[in-house]
Amino acid sequence: TLSEVASECDVALVPVDLTNPMAVGKAENRMVIFWRLGLPVVASASPANLRAASLTGFEDQVLCSTVEDWRCTLENLYSQPENRLTIASAGQTVALSNYSEESLAQRWDRLFESL
Repeated sequence: TLSEVASECDVALVPVDLTNPMAVGKAENRMVIFWRLGLPVVASASPANLRAASLTGFEDQVLCSTVEDWRCTLENLYSQPENRLTIASAGQTVALSNYSEESLAQRWDRLFESL
């Protein structure tokens, strides 16, 4: 299962083909799933991933646009395991607060109230 595999991982990778408009338009769900599992996430810098990662305050350390970005980011996280823990903790906090069922229900309520 996903949680069993995640427990053996140090980081989750969420690449997105930034040249494909359909891929770029996808939501940040994969990041949030990995955050809930307690993993730090390195992802492509799509608009949704940028929106989500900016809530952690680590968007500059986990989002990638080029192959060089990916290389540098992964090397930095490999050489600084304490940063992986800090980033994972921040992501989990965001996932459990901003993306909680209660938070999402409140956003839906506000949307329907605005109509």
